[in-house]
Amino acid sequence: MTEIEYKYFEIRLKALSPISITRRTFNILSETYWFIPAWTMWNAFVKLFALFEGNRDYKDAKSKLKSIRLTNFYIIENNEALFSFDETNRKKYISSDLKNAINPLSNTSLEGALYEREYIHAKNFIGWVKINSSDSDLNTFFSELKGKLFFIGADKNTGFGKVKVEKISEIQVEKPSSDKTKPKNFLFKPKNNNYLLPVESDEKEFFPLTLREWDKEKGSGMKIVLIEGSQND
Repeated sequence: MTEIEYKYFEIRLKALSPISITRRTFNILSETYWFIPAWTMWNAFVKLFALFEGNRDYKDAKSKLKSIRLTNFYIIENNEALFSFDETNRKKYISSDLKNAINPLSNTSLEGALYEREYIHAKNFIGWVKINSSDSDLNTFFSELKGKLFFIGADKNTGFGKVKVEKISEIQVEKPSSDKTKPKNFLFKPKNNNYLLPVESDEKEFFPLTLREWDKEKGSGMKIVLIEGSQND
């Protein structure tokens, strides 16, 4: 059986507006992740692929992109990816706004609709993607991603989450090193470790390398399932 060959891409994103991706909610506060989760980027790639070279069926696009593997996308500063940061520096990267929903008919505040949402400042991000090198559609799609604009996260209707693909380049990954903090190691042989880095060594913050989707009962808090085959690739 012929061994599958892969290509690896390094993708740099430029946030053109703040980004808010809800991690958890406390009373009126919606706390954001400080990175862009892999599954958020996967969904963004599915939507872009569905529009690539003419409109495709969304289900077909999802099926096509089940084969890719990707990391979270992390803030990049001084040309270094921030895989973690000290909570004392949180305000350097994350802020929050207190808002109140408005009744469009009366232009007055809705009772009990006060909320506070955290957001990541408009920063540059970096992440890595692994694809089957023999898949010409995916090769062309990722090779031509530079300059693409898309929206991710919450409050997109207010301008949050606008992102541009600033740069994409193919990289060479030969052998995984012993340094477990290098995300490209997980791209190389995910079967040896199906999880990305923990956030600040908190085991509750481990994320699968590849795709996570809600089960048939959609919604926050429902059971999370791995895409079939993702642990064996």
